[in-house]
Amino acid sequence: MIKDVRTELLTIENLERYKGDIMMRQAAVDQLAKALPTGSLHLIIALHNEALVGQVGILPSGPTESDTIPYISYPTPVLTFMEVKPEHRGRGVGRLLLKTACKFAADSLGATDIFLTVGVDNNSARRLYENEGFEDWGHGTVMRPHFPLQADGSYLPEAVHEERYVMIKNLASSS
Repeated sequence: MIKDVRTELLTIENLERYKGDIMMRQAAVDQLAKALPTGSLHLIIALHNEALVGQVGILPSGPTESDTIPYISYPTPVLTFMEVKPEHRGRGVGRLLLKTACKFAADSLGATDIFLTVGVDNNSARRLYENEGFEDWGHGTVMRPHFPLQADGSYLPEAVHEERYVMIKNLASSS
């Protein structure tokens, strides 16, 4: 377990400080400046000695208010962009991020449930989610956004279909 790890909500005010360390494709990082002020994405970051070591995003339920993620509308918030830097995995950072994200979803978004998807071959992440109270809701082909780099340097959003497990957690019964 890493000592002195803390979490905080990434805001437009502290985005510039951590922008280079966020573990997303550059196109998604570029969209954060648009998504954060509208509430169409919340990003919780884990810091160790003021360095970013992990992150988890929360997409709120309902249609988004911006054009940054135009085709997403979920009945309950979704955890996304969950990532812990390899040298910090297995040391409690992912668990801390999950707990913080679930508390934020319940307290700030009024959520009673939250869900996520995980690749069918990502057994260690799936075990962590199960240990934190997420239950299998099935698996199948799930669409997720992808932003491939174009020859002109721009990013063109497209949908990618992947085989993933869908997991859900009831926040009302969580402690």
